[in-house]
Amino acid sequence: MFDQARELQGKLALASKRVVSENGIAGVKFVMDLRGFRGGVPRAPLLPLSESAKAAIVKVTVSLEPAAAGASS
Repeated sequence: MFDQARELQGKLALASKRVVSENGIAGVKFVMDLRGFRGGVPRAPLLPLSESAKAAIVKVTVSLEPAAAGASS
């Protein structure tokens, strides 16, 4: 049970790092769009995510929930 919890915590920590720590508000908004919510683009002076940042977020999102694979923008 603890091993399973540790594995899940590792996945969640990676997702948090990739989405929030590395990409900030733009990352959160992109994930909202992926999950079917209205995230949109961040307001100025923040910039939208690059395609490589989006791909990295999609990769980590799919590792958490494979059903999210088809929802990429």
